[in-house]
Amino acid sequence: MFHNSRKTIGVFLERSASEFQNRLCQGIITGAKEIGYNVAVFSDYGNYGQNHRYFIGDQTLWELPPYEELDGVVSVSYTHLTLP
Repeated sequence: MFHNSRKTIGVFLERSASEFQNRLCQGIITGAKEIGYNVAVFSDYGNYGQNHRYFIGDQTLWELPPYEELDGVVSVSYTHLTLP
């Protein structure tokens, strides 16, 4: 995935464009950069309504990464927080 000697953290979350999830990702990325880690973010969109194709696509998110190349995983459930 990354072609360097750094350790890699995989971050799995839903709706990375939401404000809370976006800020959380930025915090993880900033912290990882400070200690010399890579971060690979895997995000689905979530809440597609009744479109079954999107639901199937979201379910395959967990099949994408080469887990053997990840040194750690952060799994973030979607939250309904509103930030100030």
